[in-house]
Amino acid sequence: MPELLALGGIRSCVSKHSKIKVIVAFGFCALLVGGVAWLFRARHQRAYASCITLLKQIEGAKATWALEHKKQNDDTPTWADLLGPGLYIADRPVCPQGGIYTLGKVAEYPGCSHPGPGHSLVELLRADDATNITR
Repeated sequence: MPELLALGGIRSCVSKHSKIKVIVAFGFCALLVGGVAWLFRARHQRAYASCITLLKQIEGAKATWALEHKKQNDDTPTWADLLGPGLYIADRPVCPQGGIYTLGKVAEYPGCSHPGPGHSLVELLRADDATNITR
């Protein structure tokens, strides 16, 4: 008992212990919120990478189709020209966030109707150009 009195009494020990509990609880909540935010960001980064990969695949299929069929820059392929067994892409690509892909002319990049960032090859190439200029 003399030790408790020397430390400021029982009330003081309990309040210090309660403060520690509150600090631990706030720390745990901060970790939880940070973890959820990280998972949300990681999911969007995967969707971004997947959409860009599919757009690049479509762009490659269009270029190969144009080369093999001696098409001009103003020619526009159809999905029937590119999709199917023995063609350039086996199945019609689907944007992971629900966008719809458009082919466009041979000289144009394919597009995705999803309005969010990371659903455009033009946007990606502009970002790459900006990165290369600053190096």
